[in-house]
Amino acid sequence: MAINYLKKLFLMATVLLVAVGCFSGSEQKEPDFDLEGAFKGFAENITLQKDFSISIRTEKASEDIQKYLLEADTELSESMKDDDYVDAVSYKVVYDGKNLNFVDFKTGEKTISSRAAKGGTTSESSWGCADGQKLVTTCMSQGCVEKELKELAKKINVGDEIEIHRSKSRVEICTTIKD
Repeated sequence: MAINYLKKLFLMATVLLVAVGCFSGSEQKEPDFDLEGAFKGFAENITLQKDFSISIRTEKASEDIQKYLLEADTELSESMKDDDYVDAVSYKVVYDGKNLNFVDFKTGEKTISSRAAKGGTTSESSWGCADGQKLVTTCMSQGCVEKELKELAKKINVGDEIEIHRSKSRVEICTTIKD
């Protein structure tokens, strides 16, 4: 049930992004779009803003973190498959001991010429890992992404970050989690 909500929410966010892109007078490197309301229904305990948080049960932290990481990433992957405007999305997940915080959303848009060249290649955004983070892996399949996120969810501690850079053809996962 939560997966269906996430699909709807990411679809709504995509539609909102498209609308902002269509009506924007200037080209933006990182479109600034308001996610207020876009994630309604995902979970009752979500705090809605551009960034959002999900409460994590202390006694089941690893289980909850894994569940929300996988649900969010799967829904984002599905939403991007048929999107004609968004080529890549980058976001950070930070655990503060009480909440799993999804922050710093950035998008890479396809150019008009790449949208017109149906099936043509598009430039992938390459954000790289932030200072203090290390590249865990670059995945070419959703199975690889799920495996890595499950492992990171088991190791995450308060203050740790996981940054996910997703394009339609690959996913780079960076983290501050120590082995």
